[in-house]
Amino acid sequence: MSLLQTNLLAQYAYAQGTTKVPPWFHYWSCLSMIAACVGDRVWVERSPGAKVRPNLYVLLIGPSGVGKGNAIREAVSVVEPLLGDELFFGRTTAEGLRDRLGKPKRGPSATWLPPNPYLWLVNEELVFSIGEGDAAFNIVSMLTQIYGGNPAPLRDRTRTGGEVVLRNTCVNWLAGTTREWLMRAVRNDAIAGGFSRRLV
Repeated sequence: MSLLQTNLLAQYAYAQGTTKVPPWFHYWSCLSMIAACVGDRVWVERSPGAKVRPNLYVLLIGPSGVGKGNAIREAVSVVEPLLGDELFFGRTTAEGLRDRLGKPKRGPSATWLPPNPYLWLVNEELVFSIGEGDAAFNIVSMLTQIYGGNPAPLRDRTRTGGEVVLRNTCVNWLAGTTREWLMRAVRNDAIAGGFSRRLV
């Protein structure tokens, strides 16, 4: 058996069969899924101490009805039982994302569990999931800031919500949208500010 036949990506593509969904959508959804599963437990060292972890921000862009949602749902269905609360599939805000990554949560028997800094953020439709205008700009800015983790605790304080500390964040992001709706969700200044360099 050749390496290609035993490669996980090749097996995943084979399992999807031949459909109207472009193969590249399945390919990138699978890569995002793998990155979410390994989190920061795998890395490449470009130079001594300079670790590059496989966190990915993947955006599937294509016309309505081409199969972006199908590719995303297929990838989610494979690992949903394994990831538990490390998977967030739906709508959020920058504040909600901050709280999810940095606040302790109540566990079983009324005990408090430490914050979980790992997350696979999945948005089947970008505009529905992060909104438009300032709300979308805030979440895109936050994702730009925390990309690649943070070398020291990142503190975020609001007057009413108190302080949330983000430590060792590892976020992978998979989303789909059309070209027109992308322009509604992500402003030009966010793209110029470095967001596009973190996006596949």
